[in-house]
Amino acid sequence: MKFRSSYHIFKPTSKSHDFIYIFFKQYFDFKRISKDLYQDYYSLKKNKNTPYDPSSMIRLIFILNIFSKNNKYSPHYSKLDLDNDLVRLCGFSIGKTPTYSTFFYFLKRMKLSGNTLIKYLNKARSLFVKFLFKNFYSKTNKLIFGIDSKPIATDGQHPRGTIYSHNKFLNSKLGIKIHTLSIVYPIIFPIAFAFSPAHHNDSPFLRDLISTIIPIIDEAKKRNITSFLTADKGYYGYENIEACGLNNVIPVISPKKTSKAETYEKFFQYKDKIHCIHSNLCLRKNGIEKQKNRINYICSNKSCDRKCSKRVWIPFGNSNLRKPPNEYFISMNSYLKSSVSEVFKTIYSHRSKTELLHAIWTKSYNLRDTIYIGNFKALLTFELNLTKKITYDSIFTLKSGPYQAKKLWS
Repeated sequence: MKFRSSYHIFKPTSKSHDFIYIFFKQYFDFKRISKDLYQDYYSLKKNKNTPYDPSSMIRLIFILNIFSKNNKYSPHYSKLDLDNDLVRLCGFSIGKTPTYSTFFYFLKRMKLSGNTLIKYLNKARSLFVKFLFKNFYSKTNKLIFGIDSKPIATDGQHPRGTIYSHNKFLNSKLGIKIHTLSIVYPIIFPIAFAFSPAHHNDSPFLRDLISTIIPIIDEAKKRNITSFLTADKGYYGYENIEACGLNNVIPVISPKKTSKAETYEKFFQYKDKIHCIHSNLCLRKNGIEKQKNRINYICSNKSCDRKCSKRVWIPFGNSNLRKPPNEYFISMNSYLKSSVSEVFKTIYSHRSKTELLHAIWTKSYNLRDTIYIGNFKALLTFELNLTKKITYDSIFTLKSGPYQAKKLWS
């Protein structure tokens, strides 16, 4: 099939974009991508207009959302406004680029809009971090990731329900949250983003975003480099600790103040039943809390005079089976004991770098000021534009390019 653009990547004439050329060359087989996308999403019927190469459009998505910042490309500016070198990297001829309507219908055909597009770009950023990190593999024996959330003051009738923020400086204002998973050692770089209403719990987003960093973790594992994930107590819980273990990451999540090793030493599990370690009596089920995916067990031994809450909440974990995990008490007890070690504290100290990133973004993009969002489409546009600016500024921290910028990040 002949296309109006090429799956070939044309090397830019300026050295300032060489790193994008090398990144595309190393991590993407655009010839295969074009073939697969054309077979799956394009009609085989003849059309008067020759389509653009699907891989060229994919590269355009990456460049517009990761490697460019202020280009005007929208229904109001239908002509693509990009540097000629970036146009060539996409495989387009100069002066023969797609209009915005063509780009829009490509996104619609691929079903890449809103949260789906953000997830797709998260995977691309993960590969880019893997590409950036190559020079550091021989200089470090550990990788540290950090996850955190940041409230953003917004106002408008967008259809996400009442999203009043509980943050101090956002009282009585509507708000959303940006959740960021970043690499914080040996470089600092944001990888994956997600958005939610401001009153939503942070914890589930660790499980949603951790899958995006698998390419980086796998490469580190091949080189015998240990990966850690740091998070504050808002992310503490068995499900997140289990998710880290399943993805070959060591969790360094601050326990809640109410979590004590004694709680996990008072009970044990035998054949899907929970027993008291002192009386050996079986606890009875006392209901399921679906929202938090956990089950309550209560001790009915009235003759026991020990000071104890006589109840315990146990999560179902990441398993689809509605039963408590066998290793729950053992793993949580050992985790709490490890959380007081000096190694744990040293790794956890890197978590503050995620707060530094959020402080920089708050100042750079006025996230404390109320941002008016008229509707759901405007909200999605705001989310994509914000992540685009953050990524671009992170890559081009120094004018000389990302390779020299590494010295500043480390």
